Amino acid sequence: ETGVFVVEEANYAPFKLQLGARYDDNKLDPETGDEATFNAVSLSGGATWDFAKDWHLALNLDRAQRAPDEEALFVNGAHDATGSFEIGDPNLQKETANQIDLALHYHSEDVQASIGAYYNRFDDFIYLVDTGETEDDLPVRLWSQHDATFHGFEGEAKFRVAENAAGRFDLRAFGDTVRAKLTDGAGNLPRISPARVGLSLLWSRDVWRASLGAIRYAKQDDVAPFETPTDGFTLISAHLS
Repeated sequence: ETGVFVVEEANYAPFKLQLGARYDDNKLDPETGDEATFNAVSLSGGATWDFAKDWHLALNLDRAQRAPDEEALFVNGAHDATGSFEIGDPNLQKETANQIDLALHYHSEDVQASIGAYYNRFDDFIYLVDTGETEDDLPVRLWSQHDATFHGFEGEAKFRVAENAAGRFDLRAFGDTVRAKLTDGAGNLPRISPARVGLSLLWSRDVWRASLGAIRYAKQDDVAPFETPTDGFTLISAHLS
């Protein structure tokens, strides 16, 4: 795999512009005798507008191409890590993603916050399809591709609660959601994360760090064929380092 890329940035206060381009050449030549060659071109453009003190608005446009890897193309057997029997497709083509995202940011001494939305349209999206069949007591999954769309929202805020001899205390809140579907009424994509919201208290002092938090995951019932819905649940975690 070889690639070349260029990134350029220009500042025209209160605007900042960013442009990027990348070219990749991929050649796969496994011992089975199969062979595949791909080239991919990706382009991106972004603009940031500092429209008020501590506030800025960011817009990004991307067209990214990705070649299928050797697993998606040539695998034919048990995958111990996923507990499934995967079958590749040597006829897979490169996938192309066209994405737009818009985000609002606020950064001050005591508060950092952002909220954004995005929409992504994939041509020939590469994914694993559950077949409902089994092989060697493992579910059989096929590497496939189909046009798909993703859209969602995400937000995060971090507040400085206190900073004194006991250390610094911050409160972090976040949430995100994604909806992913195959086009032309072909149904839902498998293994898509449910919506979630979280809250945590962060502490730091000198070389010490600690946190205590909880994340609430929503139920996921927008499922693909042969996939079961999952109930919502709450994950509570603590950390010390």
